[in-house]
Amino acid sequence: MSWYAPCAWDAFGIPAALHRDAGIEARCAWSGEPIRCGVADGEAYGDGVIHLLVPAAHFWDDIAYT
Repeated sequence: MSWYAPCAWDAFGIPAALHRDAGIEARCAWSGEPIRCGVADGEAYGDGVIHLLVPAAHFWDDIAYT
């Protein structure tokens, strides 16, 4: 199966919610280079860094910007 996730938060949240392993196809927003990451046995793996523009407490203040 495959799902579309508009952000890294969702990309890791979908397999967590479904209790499934997942390979995540991601690219660096700056360089465009592929980033190998995913979830295996309930644990996230990969070397990518997720940059969140606002603190989690303020995500819903403007979710489109977040």
